[in-house]
Amino acid sequence: MNRQEIIINIADNLTNQACELILKLGFSLENSIIISDKKIWQKHFKNFQKDFRSQLGETLILQNPTCDEKFVKKIMSHAKNYQLIIAFGSGTINDLCKYSASQLNMPYVIFTSACSMNGYCSPSASITINSHKKTLSSKAPIAVFSDLKILQNSPKKMTRAGIADALCLYSCWFDWFLSHLVLNSKFNLECFLMQKNAFEKFKKNYLNWQIDDQNFLAILMEILLLSGKAMSLANGSYPASQSEHLIGHCLSMKYPKKLKNILHGQLIAITTSQSLKIQQEILNKLQKKQLTLAKISLQYPQNIYKFFGKKIANECLDQYKDKIFSNQKILQINKKLIDDSQNIFLELQEIFQQNLWVKKIFQHFKINTNLQKLSLNKLQYQDCVNNAKFIRNRFTCLDFY
Repeated sequence: MNRQEIIINIADNLTNQACELILKLGFSLENSIIISDKKIWQKHFKNFQKDFRSQLGETLILQNPTCDEKFVKKIMSHAKNYQLIIAFGSGTINDLCKYSASQLNMPYVIFTSACSMNGYCSPSASITINSHKKTLSSKAPIAVFSDLKILQNSPKKMTRAGIADALCLYSCWFDWFLSHLVLNSKFNLECFLMQKNAFEKFKKNYLNWQIDDQNFLAILMEILLLSGKAMSLANGSYPASQSEHLIGHCLSMKYPKKLKNILHGQLIAITTSQSLKIQQEILNKLQKKQLTLAKISLQYPQNIYKFFGKKIANECLDQYKDKIFSNQKILQINKKLIDDSQNIFLELQEIFQQNLWVKKIFQHFKINTNLQKLSLNKLQYQDCVNNAKFIRNRFTCLDFY
């Protein structure tokens, strides 16, 4: 994974300085390709200097792009002739460009179009392969440029999505630390401490901000970029993607058509609320010394095939096999849960309490966590919650549920 220091610039009118910014990085515009989404490009292309647009080697504008193999191949076929990929967009464009850049072993930069998600600086990308949503190792950008005027003019629903994606931090902290305490999984506290000052500033001031205030957008983008840096430090998405993202990915895999117009962060707002409920149950069980690893039916492969279908099920089973323990190992884990339940409870309770102000922030910025937003019934949703633990080899609160 790329560990170089990422250049970050959050300011007004950065797109109007694009020529100078790219040249300062040591690249010529003639040897660069810019890649964007048609809707985003049509709305904002005039913010870029005419000289910038005219001197670029190529402008590739994608029609309704999705994070999958088809668009990765399209980008790679165009970008292979250049020395630098310039991405202009948010989640989908960023993931497609970073993964394509990684496959081509070439650098890329991103001009952000919205404060919509926390993956700008991360060294991984969420790409759908064989209908299975995967988190794949990729290239972190060499630079991130966030023009506050562009962010102000982005849809408010995208900013709300970004708030939700940023504020799942404590849910992720709980899950990752739970895995560490119980299974001795690797854990890096610095991934959360590096975000602490920005979060404290957010907590202190959020009631004074409207959703399109530049001061608010600057601190939100800072938090989102720090989250990406934390993923780089962790060598994976552990600090920013745990049970809430597993549920979200499972929903997207099971009901892609129903959720195609739901932003990633909108989905994470709903699934984070679900994870908090499960984490509260875990704390209650720890207090009663009743927490154990959830029993898995011997029929689970057949159940996964029935739930996902053959193509996705094969991918899930390949991931889940790393989470299957021997009966002796399960007995050891459950004994530890009983013997150390009080200490584990105290450690996790301290993290969980931070979510009280997260809920207040959701309310202040009118972030919808209602299940009705997804056009699914309760049974469809609950089936995804129950099966989400099978799609990754990552241990979360879902494995104790």
